[in-house]
Amino acid sequence: MKERVIRRWIPFSSMMVMGIFIGLIVAGVWDSTPPTMIASDLALDALMEPGEVVVTPASTIAVEALVEEPVDEGSAAVVQQGGLPSLRNTAAAVRPAVVSVQVVSLREISSRSFQFSMPPEMIPEEFRDRLQIPDDENHRQGERRPVKTEGSGFIFSEDGYIITNNHVIAGATEVVVVLPDKRRFEAEIVGTDVITDVAVIKIVEENLPTIGLGDSDNLEIGDWVLAVGNPLNFDFSVTAGIVSAKGRSLDLGLRDARGVSIAIQDFIQTDAVINRGNSGGPLVDLSGRVVGINTAIASATGLYAGYGFAIPINLARTVARDLIEYGRVKRSWLGILFQEIDAAIAMSRSLPDNPPIGALVTDVTAGGSADEAGMRTNDIILEIDGEPIENSGQLQTLVSTKKPGTVIEMLIYRGGTSRREGRKRTLTVTLQERPDDTSRPVQQEEEDEESDRLGLNVTELTQSASSELDYDGEGVLVEGIEMFGPAWDALFRRGGFILIKVDGEEVNSVESYNKVLEELESGSFVVITVLTPDLQGELQENSVTVGVR
Repeated sequence: MKERVIRRWIPFSSMMVMGIFIGLIVAGVWDSTPPTMIASDLALDALMEPGEVVVTPASTIAVEALVEEPVDEGSAAVVQQGGLPSLRNTAAAVRPAVVSVQVVSLREISSRSFQFSMPPEMIPEEFRDRLQIPDDENHRQGERRPVKTEGSGFIFSEDGYIITNNHVIAGATEVVVVLPDKRRFEAEIVGTDVITDVAVIKIVEENLPTIGLGDSDNLEIGDWVLAVGNPLNFDFSVTAGIVSAKGRSLDLGLRDARGVSIAIQDFIQTDAVINRGNSGGPLVDLSGRVVGINTAIASATGLYAGYGFAIPINLARTVARDLIEYGRVKRSWLGILFQEIDAAIAMSRSLPDNPPIGALVTDVTAGGSADEAGMRTNDIILEIDGEPIENSGQLQTLVSTKKPGTVIEMLIYRGGTSRREGRKRTLTVTLQERPDDTSRPVQQEEEDEESDRLGLNVTELTQSASSELDYDGEGVLVEGIEMFGPAWDALFRRGGFILIKVDGEEVNSVESYNKVLEELESGSFVVITVLTPDLQGELQENSVTVGVR
């Protein structure tokens, strides 16, 4: 009987073994995705928008790291110490994924870098090496020498993708990442974006600790945050504070031909201590999720003086995804230059000034998204898709985080002076992809000549000046700007352009210009319209608000 039972089970056992064997083979074939593809998917999954669903089966690691996941309240529980909250759990959760980014770059040496009270040869050799002091005069000025700097970053994908600041790795010849456990890795630069100051680098390693990305739009003033990084060579330090403001613009970064910043800036302001070396490190909420990238400080000394600033993670995640997928940022743009509306501009256009809302368009690029939708210089953008524009950073973020080809509705205000109202209209704008960004610095010139009530020195527009500027219309030539005068405060820094309107009135001579000035009330604000050369030297119409003295 026993032998019969054994004989009956032999065929079934053979079939089961064969089935397991075939299953292992199939599983091995099915899991044959190239390692590089897996790594890319991991990073992209990590950078998904908050709440965005991953639908591609292969996207398992990178893109998932960019999705806001439900917060595990247990892991983020705040410990109480004597009735006060301790942030130990949050710090412990994020600290393993914060890295030191050590950079070597070549920089030109200036003679001003070596001002000592004794000759270099009298300084001990070990101190000369540490301070990078040249041995003789031939090495002082003009020489490019390797310089070591340190910043911060954080791992958001377990296969080694790291977010940091562009300015941390700018010009790098070597990038080394140091983990809190002291392991060191050479890093490759995946991509950089100077417009937002975001960069992505990568190290070759698996199963690394990571930090999840949160939703910076949910931050409110007064929320607790932690800044983690490597300030002043104090590696892996944690400081705490609150969100003290949102939507800050610091007027930093790339500038156009008029000296106006074109960088996208919509900073989170915090009183968590941020110093040199914190750049690129994470600003995290109490659940241990990244809400910003520590980037800048407000200081007259270069050290912490009360406030720090972080790039919102919702802006950074879209940049990081493009850098990983394309090596560059596919950014939407309107094709305009603009400035934030203040009370003076609002009053000069018969708009409500308490509070002033909107962005004044100072230039429209031919063929750009705004131009094709019918936008004009001097229009004021009041809303985008029903959301009021309260600051310039908000406008930049709303547009740049949308994909090229997206259609938006813009409420604009057109016309209006200090003496009559304009009108509102809605424009339908199809966003284009932003072309390569270019900029050049503006030279500032001081003028000693006597200026008028607007702080301008104007003369008749001669035939030679018109020919030089390739202009055949009417107006007056602005030769100079009074330093710190009304026009200087309105962002003008040099002369050499044509003025064609003051407070909506056309001017064709110095006499007609002076007549309009006589009618203006002292202390009021007016819009002046000028023609200034763009990056290609072609005249572009721009309007700015200037106070009258």
